[in-house]
Order: sequence, then C-alpha cells, then structure tokens
Amino acid sequence: MFPPLPPWEGIHPILAHFPIGLLFVVPVLLLISIFRLRQTPCFSIAALILMILGVIGAFLAVFSGAAGASLVFNEVGPDVQQAIHKHEELAEIARTIFAVLTLVYAALVILPPWLKKPVPSRARLILEVVFLVVWTVGLLVLLNAAHAGGLLVHKYGIRALLVPF
Repeated sequence: MFPPLPPWEGIHPILAHFPIGLLFVVPVLLLISIFRLRQTPCFSIAALILMILGVIGAFLAVFSGAAGASLVFNEVGPDVQQAIHKHEELAEIARTIFAVLTLVYAALVILPPWLKKPVPSRARLILEVVFLVVWTVGLLVLLNAAHAGGLLVHKYGIRALLVPF
C-alpha cells in the first residue's frame, strides 16, 4: 500500500524535482537534433514534449510552492522571508523563461512542416544553436532557483507539510 500524498501545501518538494530533471535533459535532445545525420524530426519532437512536460511541472511547482510558503511566511523571521521571496522570484522567472522558450521552439518545430516551407539546413542549424544557448541561460536561472530552495531546507530548516492538518 502506498502512503497518502501530502496536501497541496506540502507537495512542492515532490513536484519541484520533475521540471528540473526534464528541463535539464532537453539540451541532450537538442544536441542530438543538431548533430543528427538524417533530417528526421524525432529528436526535435522529443525535446518539445519534454519542454511541454517540464513547463507544466514548473507551473505546478510554482503554484504548490506559493501554497506551502503561505503556511510558514508569517511564522518566520525577515531573513527567512527574504529567502522565500528570492526563491519564489527566481522560480517564477525560470517558469516564464521556459514557457516562452517552449512556445518559440514549438513554432520552430511545427510551423515549417505545417506551412510546407522547410527551413534551409544552415538557417536551421543557426536557429537550433542559438536556441540551445538561450535554453542554457534559462537553466542557469533554474539552477539558482533550485539552490535558493535548497537553502530554505538546509540552511533555514523550512520543511514541507507532509500530512494534512
């Protein structure tokens, strides 16, 4: 028998790790897509699917984190409140970056075949490399958000609510 899931206010640690993992795997698929020998879109589509799942997970993580923070925010000192705010802000920025980048990549992957206008291979290569660089910048923001969350747990002792009230 599985243990019960934590309440929404306590599920953030479970939800937060999925988008981190998914969004960090995307560059591997993007690199394979860039260096593939044949012009098949399978790795680009796989990357797009991971992006979509990662962004959905990021939205859920931000929402659940806000719910969890609301339980402890008024119970902690100003230094911890500032750390919570920094973590929330970085997470929201990362979520927004990846949501926008996912929409851009979806357009790059879906529009050319749909419009029956293939992108020349040199232009595609340049677009994919630029996209990979921008994605990496987003990963740095995500990494900082994750680090700020880790500080909340390991430096300030903030713990998620694991059982219902």
